[in-house]
Amino acid sequence: ARPPPASLVPRLHCLSFHHVAATDHLAMSLPTEAADIGGARELLIGKLADILGGDTLAAEYILLALLSKVHARTHGTIVGTISPSLSNLPSQDGVCDALARVLQAVYPLVRMIDVTAGSLGSGDLMPKKDYTMNRLAASKLQLSARTLLIINETGLEPGVFSGAGVEALTALRTLCASQKLEYDFGVYRVPFDVDHPMLVLSSSSSILDESCQVPVHPSRQWQLDLTWLEDEGTLQICRQYLLSALSCAPEFDPVVTSAAEEEFVALRREDRSIGPDDLHLWLTTTRIMAGLAGAQTVAMEHWESARALDRRRRLRLQPRDTPNRHSISPVSVSGKILPRTPGTNDAVTAGQERHDAPALSIPTTAAGTVGLAPPPGDQGQGDGGGSEAHLPRSTMEE
Repeated sequence: ARPPPASLVPRLHCLSFHHVAATDHLAMSLPTEAADIGGARELLIGKLADILGGDTLAAEYILLALLSKVHARTHGTIVGTISPSLSNLPSQDGVCDALARVLQAVYPLVRMIDVTAGSLGSGDLMPKKDYTMNRLAASKLQLSARTLLIINETGLEPGVFSGAGVEALTALRTLCASQKLEYDFGVYRVPFDVDHPMLVLSSSSSILDESCQVPVHPSRQWQLDLTWLEDEGTLQICRQYLLSALSCAPEFDPVVTSAAEEEFVALRREDRSIGPDDLHLWLTTTRIMAGLAGAQTVAMEHWESARALDRRRRLRLQPRDTPNRHSISPVSVSGKILPRTPGTNDAVTAGQERHDAPALSIPTTAAGTVGLAPPPGDQGQGDGGGSEAHLPRSTMEE
C-alpha cells in the first residue's frame, strides 16, 4: 500500500518536544490578574441561560460538564466524571448550534457530533484498521485528551438500524459510561482509556445515559443573538474563570465525607430507590462545585450546594409507571429506536426498587480515596438494611 500524498496527510518532522496540557495555550493568551470568580461565574451562567430560555439550572449543569474529569479508575468505575443530558430541546431552532458556538469560544477543545440513524450507520465513529492501506483510519471519536464532546440527539427520529449503527451506539454508550474507546482491528478490538467531558443534548430522553437528566424549562424565548461573542473582554473573563476552575484540584475534607455517609444512610432508610449511583453523582458534583468556587478543599457548603442542585433537578423529573428504571431502554437490542414523548424519563418514585451498582470511590487526597461499597446483604432487597450502608476507606494512587 502506498501512503497518501502530503496534501492529504501533512508530514511533521519533530526535532524536540515537550508535553503541554489542553489549557496551556489558553493560559498564555490570558491576563495574569486573578479572575473575579463570583462575577465571572454569574456572567457565564447568564450567557448560557439566555440560549436556554432563561434556564439557569441547565446552565449550571453545563458548567459541571466542562469541569468533569477522570480522577481515578477503580473496580471498573471511573471517579470524577458527570455527563449531563439536557432534554426538551428543540431540534430546528438553532439552540444546539448556539450552545456549541459559545462553548467553542470559551473552552479550549470542543467537538459536536450530530447523532442520527444515518450518522450511526456511517461507520466513521469508531477508529478502524484499514488493512488495504495498512494504517488506522481516523474517526470522529478519535480526539485529543480533555476535548469536550457534545452529543446532539435532537435530530434522532424513531427507526431501526443494525450492524454498524448498533456498534456505533455501543461505542458511544461505553464512552459515556466508562470513558473507554474501542479501536477495531477487525478480528479483535482493543479498548483505550480516554478523558472527554461529555454533554448530551436531546429532545426527549437520551439514548446514551439518563443518570443525570436535566429537562430544560425555558421561561422566555430562546436567545440566539450571539453578537456578544465579538466582545473580546467578555470572552477573556469567561476563559479566565474556566481556566482558574480547571486548575483547581480540591481535596475532600473528612467532615464532608462523614456528613455524606450519614445523609446517604438516612435518605436510603426513607427511600430504597436511592443507591450508590446517586451518591456517586452527589460526591462528583460536590467536588466540581468546589472547583467552580476556586476552592482547594471540598467544604460542607459545596456539599450542600450540590445536594440543592440535585433536588432542583429531580423536581423536574416526571415519574414513569415502570417498576425498574434499569429495565427500560429507548433502544432495543436489535437496534430499534423507540419513540419517546418529550419530557418523559426514567425517574424512580419512592419505594420502587433498583439494583445496586459496583463499588464506587471518590478521591479525597492525592494518595487516598473514600469509596462506597454495597452494604452486606443489601443486593436489591426491598426492606431494611439501609442503616448498613457505609463508606469504607481504601488507599490507591490517582
